[in-house]
Amino acid sequence: NLLPVKAEVFVECNNARNYWHDNPLYIFDDTLLHRSVNEYDGRRYCVFMDIVRPSPFPGLIAGLLAIVSVSVERINSMFYKNWKMIGSTKPKKVETT
Repeated sequence: NLLPVKAEVFVECNNARNYWHDNPLYIFDDTLLHRSVNEYDGRRYCVFMDIVRPSPFPGLIAGLLAIVSVSVERINSMFYKNWKMIGSTKPKKVETT
């Protein structure tokens, strides 16, 4: 999270609570069971980053990820409809003359 404030905003993972105001840079594996609480009415900016783990079969993993991505695209579009994604689109090319 960027610009932390004193509020009831935390992520609970592995039976530990990480409060936004104490540690704005909190990195955890979101495949683990976790809970996020946000009792703050102001704007909150979060950065989410996916990291592909090393694999002896990178082509197979990339193909499986592409299949999963296509299959959940419709669900994600409903879930994230009010979110603004930074860097989610490729920048437009600027033509020079």
